[in-house]
Amino acid sequence: MPKLKLDFVRDGNRFSLLSKSNPQRIVFGVMAISEIEDRPTLETIMMIEKKDDEQIIGKMRGEVVQSWIYSFTQNGKQITSLSYNGVKEAIRRRGNLSWYPCDHCHKPVHIEETETEIIATVTAWDLNNNVRFLGTASALKKQPFSWVLAVNKAERNALRKMLPEKAIALLIEEYLRKPQANTKLV
Repeated sequence: MPKLKLDFVRDGNRFSLLSKSNPQRIVFGVMAISEIEDRPTLETIMMIEKKDDEQIIGKMRGEVVQSWIYSFTQNGKQITSLSYNGVKEAIRRRGNLSWYPCDHCHKPVHIEETETEIIATVTAWDLNNNVRFLGTASALKKQPFSWVLAVNKAERNALRKMLPEKAIALLIEEYLRKPQANTKLV
């Protein structure tokens, strides 16, 4: 696979990385999409959420989940995204973070419940730069392990914010180049 050369592209308040070698490929957030579009579709987001749910449940079962990225075609578009495990691996490499307790309940995880959902909020503290990133996620109570899903996805959301966009793009390219580092593309 050829080396991906990236340019930062600014469109208002949104930053993207555009491939010099393949101008049809754009990387933004956790998505790398084959056609340039303003944002990922709701269908794409829901598919990635489902895949992350599967990885979280797999870890609970004791499965060794080695896939750090997702790569799939949806509506004729190639989608490549950093998975739940990919975010965790990137943060392990980066290191030097802590969980900051909630200002309201003083616990590392703040939980709220509605009749149908569990909502988890966590704050990751980047000790290198002394900044904090909030992550929130919910899970339906009828889902098995809904508390675990909500907390793990909230952690993923907070940790993902610590990763610079360029670092995410480079990680995706690394994972695509080294099949042994990412043995299972889902």
